[in-house]
Amino acid sequence: MVDTVGNRTGQTDVVVTGPHRPYTWTESEPALFFVEGVVAAGEVKSVLTTQGLEQSIISCSKFRQLVRSATCDS
Repeated sequence: MVDTVGNRTGQTDVVVTGPHRPYTWTESEPALFFVEGVVAAGEVKSVLTTQGLEQSIISCSKFRQLVRSATCDS
């Protein structure tokens, strides 16, 4: 995900978007999501290790630091 000031998260496993977001990918390419169109995001782990938990916390912190410049009403 990316915000309008250039901050980015790393790979995100699950992204839930609103109806007014632009599509920026093909089926064979990873997507770039603008934070204004994201309703929720999450990490998925089949086995949660201490290292995996620490990485998930870092990923969540990056998501929370994204700056929303506008919101889209659904």
